[in-house]
Amino acid sequence: MEGIGNLTEPQVDEVAARCVAQAQAMGRLGQYGLVVGNLPRLLHQHGLGQTLAYLQARGGGRSDSPYQLLCDHLSAWLAQAIGLPDRDALLGLTRSDSQVYRQAAEAARQLGLALRRAIDRATPARGGA
Repeated sequence: MEGIGNLTEPQVDEVAARCVAQAQAMGRLGQYGLVVGNLPRLLHQHGLGQTLAYLQARGGGRSDSPYQLLCDHLSAWLAQAIGLPDRDALLGLTRSDSQVYRQAAEAARQLGLALRRAIDRATPARGGA
């Protein structure tokens, strides 16, 4: 398994930019941004497993759902970052030990921060003075 320490911030930012571009191409960037904005709180309050379960439940397998999109992005990211099974990170976590869970939680947190940066770059600056 490749640890997240082997991935650089620019690599994580590149993954996040692709995720945000996909949400933007679907016309869901605003909604996706709201879900991503809640990700740090969800991870902190409920942990990675419960957060993935929540995103799956809210997404309902609908390809146009920002919840499902984020769940898919997290699953693909966890497959890349630490080697969990792609498309079913939740199942992979239930079959792994606590060290893998901690690595996965850190990888999810890392992607969440990168997604927020990518959304900020993709969203026009709001008016202010």
